[in-house]
Amino acid sequence: MGCGKSSVGKKLSSLLSCSWADTDQEIERKTGKSIQEIFDGQGEAAFRQLELETLRELIARKVHIISLGGGTPALEASRDLLRENTVCIWLKARPETLLEHMKLSYQRRPLLQDIPADDPDQWQEAMLERIATLLKKRESDYAAIAGFTIEVDGKSRTQVMTELIDLLNSSL
Repeated sequence: MGCGKSSVGKKLSSLLSCSWADTDQEIERKTGKSIQEIFDGQGEAAFRQLELETLRELIARKVHIISLGGGTPALEASRDLLRENTVCIWLKARPETLLEHMKLSYQRRPLLQDIPADDPDQWQEAMLERIATLLKKRESDYAAIAGFTIEVDGKSRTQVMTELIDLLNSSL
């Protein structure tokens, strides 16, 4: 949810010359629908099942780096699959950092859609509150699957990449 999973995952795969996939992009490719269209037409529960199926497929294809959607670990089956088959690295960020990262992309995020944008100050406050609520709800799921955690607050993508590579070199 805006912490840089996709951009960092893609850069890392390029740097390491290995395969990469983004679960949201894979779902959109497979279904021919946007994430928003899936949420609107089928609901969040159906989308989470699509995430689980996609995750199974990516693991079976032995994709090296998988950028997950922020809600992927919501299903216990997804958490189990991730724990049993992957090394998860949580790119952890405060709600303020996530809001800053998502200001230009929040329209693509179904769980952030219903916040009125009439007053910029009220919008920012409401958006920050929504992000904080989602993060609080998801943190235990993230912690349950994370083998490692990298704090991304106040760091450039390059700094996060450097820390990630150092972590991989020293731990795996």
